[in-house]
Amino acid sequence: MKSKWHVDYFQPSFYRFSEDSILLSKIAVSSMNLKSTCRVIDICCGCGVIGIEILASTIGYEFVMDFCEMQSQFIPFIDKNLRIYEKILSRGGEVFNIDYRNLMQNRPSGHYDYVVANPPYFLPGEGLPAALDERNICRFFLYGGLQDLLETAAFLVRDGGKIFFSCRLSKEKIQTILPFGSKIESCIEFKDVLFFTVSVLKKDRG
Repeated sequence: MKSKWHVDYFQPSFYRFSEDSILLSKIAVSSMNLKSTCRVIDICCGCGVIGIEILASTIGYEFVMDFCEMQSQFIPFIDKNLRIYEKILSRGGEVFNIDYRNLMQNRPSGHYDYVVANPPYFLPGEGLPAALDERNICRFFLYGGLQDLLETAAFLVRDGGKIFFSCRLSKEKIQTILPFGSKIESCIEFKDVLFFTVSVLKKDRG
C-alpha cells in the first residue's frame, strides 16, 4: 500500500513503519467530517506517518494535528518529517514526548474530534522479543495496555467524535474492553490486522 507522498519517511534504524499505518490513515480520512477545523491526535505515532498521511490527504482543510510518542528516539524524526512538508501541510499542533496515559493531564476531556492510534500488537510473552528494547516497546504493550489506550482516547475525544485504531484482537474481545459510551462503527480486516472505527457518546458516559 503506497504512501500519499510515494516517498520514504525518515525513521530510526530499529523501526520501519508498515502498510498498516497507510491503511489506517485512509480509513480515518474516509470517516472524517471535513467541513470545519479538525482537531486530531496521533497516539503511539512513531515517526508521525499516520498523522502526516492524514494531512496529506486533506490539503485545503484546516487541521490542528498533535502527535504523541513516548520514545524520545522518534522525536527528531517526527520533526524532520514535518519540516520536509511544512510548506504544504499547514497545521497547528504539538508533539508530546510522553506516555499516552499522561495525555489526560495535558489535554482536557473532549479536546479532539478524532484520535488515531497504531499501537503495539502484542502483550508481553506473545511472540519472540527483539534484541533492542526500543523495538520491543514498538511491538509489545510494555506500558499499559489496549484498554488503557482506549480509555485515554475516549477521554480525549469530544462527544460524537471517533477513535480509529488497529490491533490483532477479535471484534468480540474489543467489545469487552471498550469504554462505556463507545460503539464500534466499522471493523475492516486486512491480512491478520483489524482496523476499527469507534464512535464515542459522552452523554452515555454519565
